[in-house]
Amino acid sequence: MLASESRALEAILDGGACTVVAVRMRRSWSGVTLPRDPEGRSEPDGPHPDSTEMAQNTGLPTRHSRRLVYANDWITVHEDRLLYAQDRPGIYGVVSKPDFSLVIPVKAGMIGLIRQYRYPIAAWRLEFPQGSVDTSADSSVDTSGPQESMLHAARRELHEESGLTASTLLSLGTFHESYGLSACECHVFLAKVETSASPNPEYTEILLGPVWLSAEGFWHHVASGDISDGPSIAAMGLLFQQANADLRASIHL
Repeated sequence: MLASESRALEAILDGGACTVVAVRMRRSWSGVTLPRDPEGRSEPDGPHPDSTEMAQNTGLPTRHSRRLVYANDWITVHEDRLLYAQDRPGIYGVVSKPDFSLVIPVKAGMIGLIRQYRYPIAAWRLEFPQGSVDTSADSSVDTSGPQESMLHAARRELHEESGLTASTLLSLGTFHESYGLSACECHVFLAKVETSASPNPEYTEILLGPVWLSAEGFWHHVASGDISDGPSIAAMGLLFQQANADLRASIHL
């Protein structure tokens, strides 16, 4: 971590005026730009972004066709027909959905989570506030760049789901939520919070919060199964990796 980024991270706990620091993450590996499609737009048929020559040399699949299987306001599901090495055919189901922001609230050395009922597993779980960009809710949102949209979503989701307001937001990085199914990315932010109010979730969200834990308490809840949300666990790993020794000690990491 650069010295300037380290100082910004320390400011989350040191106080001061409200600031927003965006640490942009490069999407490249060995000089090859990685593709992303956060809005779920369809791509033209043909080779995947890797070149046909590379696919032939390494056995990577190429897409022969794409069929829309299902779509709603949140996700789109396509079935791709692929050609693998030696022209062996196959299919692959791809889920497209917008990228989303996740916020780690910090206050007085404690980490804030919400308790939310998740319908697919029919159970309550602790997790960090998180959600995707919703430009339909506010026509004034600047969507000229992905980072601005993610910052707005981070502030909104933090306030809606926990009632908390961030005085400082710092980008910790980005990771894929589940790249075996989707190219969706999670953008992680660390937030110093000072003011609180009652949560104002959407009617589809059934939640309680916030719940304040030490970092040690967080990992105890992971071990017990009370925290099983993959993005929340990965976000804590990003926080630990980014923070220097003094900052980790100050929030008991």
